[in-house]
Amino acid sequence: MQCITKNDLVPKTANEDQKCDIKERKISGNKVSWKMVCVDKNGTMEGQGEITYTGNSYQGMVKTRTTTNNNPKETMKSTMKMKGRRMGACPK
Repeated sequence: MQCITKNDLVPKTANEDQKCDIKERKISGNKVSWKMVCVDKNGTMEGQGEITYTGNSYQGMVKTRTTTNNNPKETMKSTMKMKGRRMGACPK
């Protein structure tokens, strides 16, 4: 579970060991899209995502490409589908 606010509309998709930077974020109506780069001790993950908010729920997906430091020529691609619903106010 995570807190999504009007100031932070991009859900967290990385693990706690990664340092992620949102490189580009666009909001169009109820749709949010972004590009990101995450780095940790093992390599780099680049990705892009899109999410649509409808009432008290959302649906979207994130596509990533991961490159490891051990073998920079070898990459792994993944697609993650997301959906969620509002469970209450964010803690203060």
